[in-house]
Amino acid sequence: MTQETSSAPVRIDRIKVVVTAVVAALVVCALGLLVLDHPLTVAGAGKGPDTEVTYGPVIFVSTLAGIAGWGLFYLLERHTRNGRRTWTAIAIGVLVLSLLPVLLGDAEPGTKVTLGIIHVLVGTILIVGLRNTVDS
Repeated sequence: MTQETSSAPVRIDRIKVVVTAVVAALVVCALGLLVLDHPLTVAGAGKGPDTEVTYGPVIFVSTLAGIAGWGLFYLLERHTRNGRRTWTAIAIGVLVLSLLPVLLGDAEPGTKVTLGIIHVLVGTILIVGLRNTVDS
């Protein structure tokens, strides 16, 4: 039988994890902008325009990653025997894949480092945090 994880304390803990990941991403973004003293700009795909990474996209993508991770975790722990283990493997895989555009993209080294730190920090907070919110 699978675990039920719909209790209010678990939901509140998971909300806290997502909010923590978003705030951490914003802090790193702000520090990166402060240290680099120029915008975080990534070259556009093909001949497209360059993209400036600002606080809005950082909030949106971090929140989206948190909600997607939470939703998948909920489904797997509810409908599979080894939901937590399966989710963790998938989440680590997604984190590694999310680093590919950062590593292979066309951007200044400081921008790549800042974005890489954001990816790793958000992923780590979500993976560790959500894993530890199992309803007993």
